[in-house]
Amino acid sequence: MLKDFGTNLAILISCFLIIGHIYKGKLVVPQSPIRIRLVYGGLLGMVGVLLMLYAIRVSPSVVADLRHIVIVLSAFFGGMPAALASAVIIAVGRVGLYGVSAASLTAAFFAILIGIGCGALSYFRMQPWSRIILLNFYGIVVATSSLYMNLPDTSLLMQVAMYQWPISLMGGILSYLVMTYIRRTNHLLYELEESEERYRRLVQLSPDGVLVVSEGRVVLANDAALKLLGLEKREQLLGKPLYTFTKEEWRAEACRDTYAHKHMESVTDLIETRFRRQDGSEVDVETASTWISYRGEPAQLIHFRDITLRKRAEEQLMSANQLLRDLTNMDGLTGVANRRCFDERIRAEWEACQSSGVPFSLIMFDLDYFKMYNDTYGHQPGDRCLREAAGAAAAAVSALKLQGAMVARYGGEEFAVLLPGTDADRALGIAEDVRERIVSLAIPHSGSKASSVVTVSVGVSTLLPAEAISPENAIERADQALYEAKKAGRNCVRMASQTPFC
Repeated sequence: MLKDFGTNLAILISCFLIIGHIYKGKLVVPQSPIRIRLVYGGLLGMVGVLLMLYAIRVSPSVVADLRHIVIVLSAFFGGMPAALASAVIIAVGRVGLYGVSAASLTAAFFAILIGIGCGALSYFRMQPWSRIILLNFYGIVVATSSLYMNLPDTSLLMQVAMYQWPISLMGGILSYLVMTYIRRTNHLLYELEESEERYRRLVQLSPDGVLVVSEGRVVLANDAALKLLGLEKREQLLGKPLYTFTKEEWRAEACRDTYAHKHMESVTDLIETRFRRQDGSEVDVETASTWISYRGEPAQLIHFRDITLRKRAEEQLMSANQLLRDLTNMDGLTGVANRRCFDERIRAEWEACQSSGVPFSLIMFDLDYFKMYNDTYGHQPGDRCLREAAGAAAAAVSALKLQGAMVARYGGEEFAVLLPGTDADRALGIAEDVRERIVSLAIPHSGSKASSVVTVSVGVSTLLPAEAISPENAIERADQALYEAKKAGRNCVRMASQTPFC
């Protein structure tokens, strides 16, 4: 008899597992719609009928089993409608399986009585454990009463009750635990599926590209990602290695940052890179990535957006800023650097030469008899003369490809040339080249006493920058050398004294 009750209990638990799978994602509670609770109770009632197929035949017309537990659980989870549905099916099944007899009708009546009583008790406000114990106890009492009515042999009744009561109590509690576990598991799975569905919809609705990469291959992509990568079908992207669309340097940086954040549940810093489109072109993107769990496995979530327009705007802004800086630092007439730029650069280059321990040279020149030129030819030709002379000097310096070298308009018809890292001999040669280039322009100058064309007088100074001297000392010596060139008859180059400062 113990073995038979054990078989009943095993069948009961197995059926509950099956029903739990059927109702995955559909949590039945006393507040559920009546239709759902009736169907739920009906399914459990069929389990009760199945238990009767493996019931213990106590006498030719009397059987014992655990069918009352089915009604108890129907009432606990589905309230009165579920309890009545399972009770009616069990009652009909009792009569149908064992024929119409006094014992069958009595058992059917008591099954209905268990359904009504448990359905009513299920609405009592008490703790779940207290409620299931009360319902189970009520079901056992009524089931035993049914046996008592059908079984006049008291000793046989006591023998059946000796096994049925402990197994029913234990089976009821165990069935409740199993059903609760199944329901909680199903609820968690349902919430997980809902969460995944919400996540999918959010990903799909995102205007930015979103990729989920598992083991180096794309497993999820939204429409924005397809559009940004120039793809028409999702199949063109899913299952493909990530490196198909990304650059090596980005992959190295992204993977390094992502793995560094793997256990921190945070997002990597934004990285600007380029992705390759299907047609081979490249698109500027801004990306960030983090680790997520995708279908139970760790995966990399990559979020990226097209920043082509932003990059273009940034480049235009940088160009505009550079143009503004150039205009700010450029002499409007001659196109070379202005005095403001010269004052900033001479100090910076001086300090750089001082740090490196190399000489600093400065050339200063002005156009000979330029006032006479303006008086003779007018101011517009004079402006043109300044532009051509400045251009010739700039060409001479540009040909040197000397870092930091620069031509600037110092004031009026006077110009300066910065030559950082240049010794005296080379500076003297450059100064002579500048003078010859300007003379070779052959700009007529009938008012000059030095030549029939425009000429320049040039002064050169070379110093080794130190704490005791300053750029002003270089300017002072170059200006003095320029004065000496004018004193010597103009159209010549003079080197300033190399005497160290005391």
